[in-house]
Amino acid sequence: MKLTKREIDRLTCPPGKRDAMFMDDEVKGFGLRVTERGSKVFLFQYRFAGRVRRMVLGPYGDLTPAQARKMAEEARGLYLLGRDPAGEKKGSRAGRSGGNGAPNGAGGG
Repeated sequence: MKLTKREIDRLTCPPGKRDAMFMDDEVKGFGLRVTERGSKVFLFQYRFAGRVRRMVLGPYGDLTPAQARKMAEEARGLYLLGRDPAGEKKGSRAGRSGGNGAPNGAGGG
């Protein structure tokens, strides 16, 4: 199924399950996780170095299906170039400094 607003609004987690994954038919790897409590999160799933990887794109509501699909297409482009989109996203977060570019406690003053 194509993940559209109408389809996503109708999706629920099956009874007795903690969460369920629903994959888009247009963009390979693009999907939505629906939890038993009703939260819905867009993600991109792929296989890298022999392991299944999932990269969270963001929650439904903060992102529209079109925005999330575009992000998944960009992540898929990196994947097709032989790169690890989730690893790069995680690495860019870890490389950020505390705001002023100086190590903690070494701010200007």
